[in-house]
Amino acid sequence: MSESNTQTAVRADDWITRRRAIIELSHARDPVLYKTFIKSLTDPVSEVRHAAIIALERLGDKRAVVLLAKPKFIQSPDMNIRLATVKALGRLGDIRVIDFIIPLVDDEEWLVRNEAVSVLQDKVHEIVQLGDPSLARILIRMLGIDESGIVLMASKGLIEMHEAIRHLLLDALKSVKEPVRYHVAHILGEARDKEAVPALVQTLKDESPLVRSQVALALGKIADKSAIPALIAALYDFNDTVRTAIMQALVLIGPESVAPLHMELSYSSNNLVITSILEALGVLGDPSSMNVLIERLNDSYYYVRLTAVKALIKMGEQVVPEILKKIDVKEVDISHLLKTAGEADGVSIRVRAIKALGDLEDAAALGTLKMLVNDVSIDVALAAQEALVRVGCAAWGRCGALMILGKVGDEKVIPRIVPLLKDESPHVRYEAIHALELLKAKEVLPELEKIAKSDPVHEIRSLALQRMREISPGSPTLFETGLNLIHDPAAAVRLEATRILGDYSEARAIEPLIKNLSDPSWNVRINAENAVCNYGRRLSKHLLALLPGTRVEGRCRVISALARIGEEAAIKPLEKIADDEKEPQKIRKIAQDALALLKKETGRQVLQAGDSLC
Repeated sequence: MSESNTQTAVRADDWITRRRAIIELSHARDPVLYKTFIKSLTDPVSEVRHAAIIALERLGDKRAVVLLAKPKFIQSPDMNIRLATVKALGRLGDIRVIDFIIPLVDDEEWLVRNEAVSVLQDKVHEIVQLGDPSLARILIRMLGIDESGIVLMASKGLIEMHEAIRHLLLDALKSVKEPVRYHVAHILGEARDKEAVPALVQTLKDESPLVRSQVALALGKIADKSAIPALIAALYDFNDTVRTAIMQALVLIGPESVAPLHMELSYSSNNLVITSILEALGVLGDPSSMNVLIERLNDSYYYVRLTAVKALIKMGEQVVPEILKKIDVKEVDISHLLKTAGEADGVSIRVRAIKALGDLEDAAALGTLKMLVNDVSIDVALAAQEALVRVGCAAWGRCGALMILGKVGDEKVIPRIVPLLKDESPHVRYEAIHALELLKAKEVLPELEKIAKSDPVHEIRSLALQRMREISPGSPTLFETGLNLIHDPAAAVRLEATRILGDYSEARAIEPLIKNLSDPSWNVRINAENAVCNYGRRLSKHLLALLPGTRVEGRCRVISALARIGEEAAIKPLEKIADDEKEPQKIRKIAQDALALLKKETGRQVLQAGDSLC
């Protein structure tokens, strides 16, 4: 180092020269230069001040911290000066520089933000390593920073020293900053701090749903049964996330939550709360909850029933004996009650008969009850309405029971399910078919055949056909059933029957499949085409004969099928159709596409099933 360089750094007229001299001097790291660099901090040119900050950092003299922490450097409009200042403070300062660095975490320049975060991480790590409770306030302040790495590190340190700083953490639960309250709740939960339970219970009323959720989880981790009443009361929170967190907390607390949940369930009329309780009971899996859950299979609210079903499924095969009782409906002659309800002279007698029908929960009463809802007597109409709800909910209960048996039952329950294929409720019959499918009950094929042919609800007939196709593919019974239903009034049934016949290569199926190429339903037409293609060229003559006179949609399917099976004899008739201006445009277009395929002008070969031309 020379005296001339020192003078140049301070007095040279050219700022570039001054800056260069400072940078050269900084490499010497001579303590004597401290005053020179400090003086350069007042240079009118920002580039020179920037060089002085870098030089002070290299010099390593901690006295510079007081000067560099001033707003004119930390808040300088020059990004380079702010960046150099953060680096210098990070190297020269102790943990007290954190207060000056925090604002720069939100700096507009990402380089400055990144450097500020890096410095803070180093300082927070230093505090955590020291484990000094007197520095806990700094760590709590770090919880409000939007930087996960810093928050995680600060949280770890606070958890380790939580017993010594409990009063600080409890005060922080009242912080005006939502992130601080959120992370403090998490810390208290991770620390399993039972002394914090009263404060956490109060914070269940926090204005922020995120904080309320984290508080609930914290109480669950602490697992103090004294928090159960407050958690159950908080189930009435309007926020879904909060209710879910509370449910999880009650599950974490364990079996001691069961009885209070049963009690609340018996009083509550809030369906959202009921759903949350049922879900918690299902996860807890306590046998005492079994009948409580089964009762809810008859609930009038769909999500309550569905939650009860899921909860019982979670409890596994232990529920099967009780669930079987749910589907064992006793046959009772209700004809006298039906007549009394509809024709008796006294209103009170009719009302009693209607209530009895509701108590029996027999779906055979539905027709009469629906009629009585419009009775001139208000008492009769109201009683009929209540009875309808009971009968309908009982049917939903059987549906739920079947859903459960399909998931957790075994082959032993099949004989108990089969009678429900004749249940008065179509929903029950539908679920019975599903349950038997899940149980792989092949022995019920005859019952499914009867349902497919005679059930008044077409959705059930089509479902029965689907299950027959899955249970007994290729069987003579399946073929005969499909042939019998190929022209069913319902499109959904015709569709399944068409798919069934397409699996065979039987001459008796040809005519009905050809006919279904012109079916009013697009799905049936497409599947009929696929079925015809499965038969291959043996159907060519039948298809060629249909080219001239079939309705437009049927002709489209015929032309597409001829192209897909590669029937070259169709080329000349199709050329005639394609050139005939009297033909519908749609027919001419598909004829042209078919010709391109048959003449191999498209590069495509014979198409796969389902790959129709249109």
